[in-house]
Amino acid sequence: MEKFNVISNAGSEVRLPDRQEYITQNTKILNRKALKMHAWHLVSWLLRGAVISYLFYIGSRVVEGLAGEAIIWAAGFFLLYLLFYIWKGHQGVQRFRRAKIYWLLNDAAGNEIGSASLRRESQGQAHVPVQPQGTSSSGSWLGDHALS
Repeated sequence: MEKFNVISNAGSEVRLPDRQEYITQNTKILNRKALKMHAWHLVSWLLRGAVISYLFYIGSRVVEGLAGEAIIWAAGFFLLYLLFYIWKGHQGVQRFRRAKIYWLLNDAAGNEIGSASLRRESQGQAHVPVQPQGTSSSGSWLGDHALS
């Protein structure tokens, strides 16, 4: 029993980071990650834009006639796709960042509340669910476990 008290006392001496410091450090890490995600998205849509520009060039300069016009129209539709891709990608990174900020603030608030609630817990035994030991009416595993 003494061994458990020593572990408990040693664990209580660990200094938890200040709430504001925790939020500041993790926000900096999150901002770097969001910036990196924005950069990768920028690279991806620039490459797609280069392919679409090349299609416009091929349709207007290289291929003549009906096939050239079809390539230009296809490039135009791809341009609309690219604009939608840019918008959705930016929204996705922003949603990711907002969600992480939400959970960061929630965790920061939970650290103070969680540590206090752990100290107040009773030293009783954990509740162990008891399963009935009788025979079942269905006679099968599915009836005994999944449908009950």
